[in-house]
Amino acid sequence: MGATSPAPVARAARTIRRLPATLLGGLLAVRFIDEGFGFLPSGAIEQIRADLDIGYTAMSLVLAAPYAGSLPALWLTARSDRTGRRSIVLVGTALMALSLIGFAVATLTAVAVAAAILWGFGGSLMVHGAELEFALVGDDAPAGELKRRLRVCNLWGTVGDVLGPLLLGAILAVGWSWRVSFWTGAAVTLAYLLWLVRYEFSPARAEPEDDDAPAWRDPTAWRLGAFAFLLMPFDETWLAFLIAWLQVDGGWTGSAAAVAGVVAVLGAALGFGPVAARVANRSDRALLVAVASVLAVAGAVVAGVPPVLAVAAGFVVNAATAVGWVTLQHAALTLRPGAEGRVMSLIVAIEHTTVVLPVALGAAADRFGLAWVFGSYAGLGIVAAAVATTIGGGRRPA
Repeated sequence: MGATSPAPVARAARTIRRLPATLLGGLLAVRFIDEGFGFLPSGAIEQIRADLDIGYTAMSLVLAAPYAGSLPALWLTARSDRTGRRSIVLVGTALMALSLIGFAVATLTAVAVAAAILWGFGGSLMVHGAELEFALVGDDAPAGELKRRLRVCNLWGTVGDVLGPLLLGAILAVGWSWRVSFWTGAAVTLAYLLWLVRYEFSPARAEPEDDDAPAWRDPTAWRLGAFAFLLMPFDETWLAFLIAWLQVDGGWTGSAAAVAGVVAVLGAALGFGPVAARVANRSDRALLVAVASVLAVAGAVVAGVPPVLAVAAGFVVNAATAVGWVTLQHAALTLRPGAEGRVMSLIVAIEHTTVVLPVALGAAADRFGLAWVFGSYAGLGIVAAAVATTIGGGRRPA
């Protein structure tokens, strides 16, 4: 330890060398497509509204439609434990490309909504199927390999978070239509599909002989889902409220407050990178308790400190949230070997219900002010810490 610990850069380089090139490529591609091009409907909201001549209500339907599409995909993801991942990943990626094309050619609101539903369905199959395939393949991997793969996968997602807005911004800056960004996304996704067609997927894994109970009856899976439910509002919703507070209560301009978005990406990169690597040997339960505790403290103090310190708190929140997601994924994927798809589908289904929390927080902000919202975030962190104390570890070293 101590003086002999390798530098984070050297550790990251060793991680990449340990991963077979195909697995690394699959992880990088799926996360980049998911995060980079997943930004486009939200990032081009004003351009899409103007082009389709629709209001915010109709545009909200477009932005909410992917959730409706993703729900039936969870059932197919769960079945992939028995049928293998190949079919859902290939079909999902093809549908993801088709949805991007649908956005690119949409001239009616109904077409955009249909493309968004297809986006949610295909994207869910592509992302969850590919992550299960590339993260779990190779049972003979050394202990800790799964967490390393999850860190690389999620870290590349933050690259997509940066490059997606940059791509859209560059396209709009040169005077091209927002539709060009969707055509670009479709081309990249189709290229990924061609690579997947030639990839040799692992066969379906046998059911564990000593575990006949269905995943939905596992109390730990429900607790992990509850933690995901409480963690989800600390992503984009937290950032949105922080940016609003910097302008309304902190007196910052819109452009100055936007720096919080950059800080968020940097915090997530730190969390998925060196921080998650340094704490990788801790138990999942201990890490989740620590993450929730940090989030509770940050929520409690952010509205009572100067704006610069509030931005610093946002940085810490995103770093902690990143560690939380990696740890949550690891706990879920090691809970029931052979039933990873079913466990993840249950957790994601519970997580999706978190849409009620941002609505409740927004109503609270209208009635009581933004400072009250961050007090609510402190409460979410406290509840998440309590939930985390009840979560047991996985059944195998990974």
